[in-house]
Amino acid sequence: MKTILNGLHPSFEALSACSDMNDVDRAASKVSRHVAQCAQCRDAVEQIREMGHSARHEAAGRMPADLWSRIETSAKRATAPRPRETPLADADVWQLAPGLKPTSSWPTSPTRAWTAKRWVGVGVAAAAVVVVALAWPSDRSLEATGTSRLTFSPSRPIPGGVLKVRYTAAQWLKGAPKLVLVGRGLGTPAFGGDWTLGDSLAVLLPAGSGTYAAELRLPSDFMGTWLSVSDSAGKETDSDNLRPWVAIGGGLDGKPSHASLLVAAENVGNIYDVRGDVHGAMSPRQSVDPSDSLRRYFPKSPAGWAFARPPEGKGTLFERLVAFFNSSERKYMSFYNELWPQKNVDAELMYEMSMFGANIQEPDEEIRWARRLATEHPDDPRAFRVLLASLHQVELKQPVGLRDSMQPWLPILDEMYAKVAAGEQPYEVMQFMSRYADSGTVERWRIRVDSASGFRFWDDDALKDANRRRRAVAFWIGETRGSCVRPSGKYPFGTSGESWVARCQRERISTFTRVARVRLIDGDNLGARAFVDSAEQIPLVAENCGRRWSARAYGAIASMRLGDTVRAERELIAEVGIWPNGPYADSARRWMSARVNSPRFTASVDSVRRVFLACEAGQRLDRQARRKRYQSAN
Repeated sequence: MKTILNGLHPSFEALSACSDMNDVDRAASKVSRHVAQCAQCRDAVEQIREMGHSARHEAAGRMPADLWSRIETSAKRATAPRPRETPLADADVWQLAPGLKPTSSWPTSPTRAWTAKRWVGVGVAAAAVVVVALAWPSDRSLEATGTSRLTFSPSRPIPGGVLKVRYTAAQWLKGAPKLVLVGRGLGTPAFGGDWTLGDSLAVLLPAGSGTYAAELRLPSDFMGTWLSVSDSAGKETDSDNLRPWVAIGGGLDGKPSHASLLVAAENVGNIYDVRGDVHGAMSPRQSVDPSDSLRRYFPKSPAGWAFARPPEGKGTLFERLVAFFNSSERKYMSFYNELWPQKNVDAELMYEMSMFGANIQEPDEEIRWARRLATEHPDDPRAFRVLLASLHQVELKQPVGLRDSMQPWLPILDEMYAKVAAGEQPYEVMQFMSRYADSGTVERWRIRVDSASGFRFWDDDALKDANRRRRAVAFWIGETRGSCVRPSGKYPFGTSGESWVARCQRERISTFTRVARVRLIDGDNLGARAFVDSAEQIPLVAENCGRRWSARAYGAIASMRLGDTVRAERELIAEVGIWPNGPYADSARRWMSARVNSPRFTASVDSVRRVFLACEAGQRLDRQARRKRYQSAN
């Protein structure tokens, strides 16, 4: 394996660019890392540097007076390159088009002999790849995957058109008088641990033989949607092996829409590929690879490579090795050479090129396009996000004068955030401002980020600021006025109804607990006690197994301050029984040493612990059973 891969070296152009890099750029370059380990490429770089050194010391002669006129004459005589020929309609399918046949001529370069040897090595390696790949076992299953339980027509839904859906019911949904088709736009990811709700798109009615059907009119701005199926009570759901199905919009010609594929590539492409679920839970039957479609239908769009999973190290042995002959780095350079010299580059293309640079792990290229996007298109909502990420890449290099180099970007970030990025990246932007802005600017940013992001950037330092505590409590109290009752027209998406309720309960308990903590800091023990009581009054579904997420610990503190040690002891028993090694186990011993060390306290804690562990075991069995039923249904 190593012998084959070591035969691959950077091109002469890449080595030449490496020889001109400064120390900072060289440290972040993949080519430089290769040169450091490859004696052959190291010698080539030294030769390039010696050529440059000699050229710089060579005395320049005077140009002939007629040089420019000769150049113009030669340019006028130049003819356009002959286009590639295509095979005749009746040609044998195995015959190459004339323009695709290999050539025996080599381009002229200062290291022509070295380049020739390199490509001979590549040819030998390619032959070895084919031989090894044919003998190497594939990691793909030879079993047929079967068809999906949910199908829709047309396969590329048209905005404003009619989408016909047919669903073959899973075992746990068979016989229902009606089912609900649930959907969410592609811009709102719904997978993994995201148990948010989706919209009811249509009612699925029985269509015979265990199938259900529905038709729905798509909105005129339709780009794509996640799809799931739920029973009418919102308790049981079905999706493609615990991952939602995906419908990506298209055009009247039946081809995919460029705008829809862009949205899908950023959201779907990070979840599914042609081999299935990359998170390892279960492979969906549906093969979704929007990046591949972008490359095939829109080859001039960098997005097909920018949002694709890097091929190195993925797939079969053959796929992993072929990736070295079709590297993303080479494709990046072709796009760069075409786009960078242009004066007016679309914001979308700049964003894709910045993502492309990040995808191939070239931070300098990511930074280059991010800064240009922020400078030329400051009103684009994505400019703030990629600029902040690129500035962090600069931080990682720790160049000389880092703080001074960051100062000019502070007002630019300020203006962009106010215009188009309110609520974006709350934690990252506050960390960045804390490192480089003055205290007044940091406080101003903290106020605006808090209000825009719902106090998501919250840490122990925030508790020291009385004004910020007051603003946070006002916001959180507003959040607690809702309930965990499913809103009308909304259904659990991609998981069971109980899981959505469990998540909602956790969030509400967490909110009550945060308010109780602030009340304790402000010395309002009665107020803290009241909010802990509100957290304890929320009826928990079985999935939460009695957890209250530190609410009882703050309740114990409030009770002790109010002189109610009996209640404080009861709450500590419940907290320590579930979290025996948690942060409040030692605190309980400090607060109530005599009681905590008593046999009665220990026996009570053990009893709570046994109940909790039994609940946890039951939930694990339930999850395993749910997973098995999905597997058996597929």
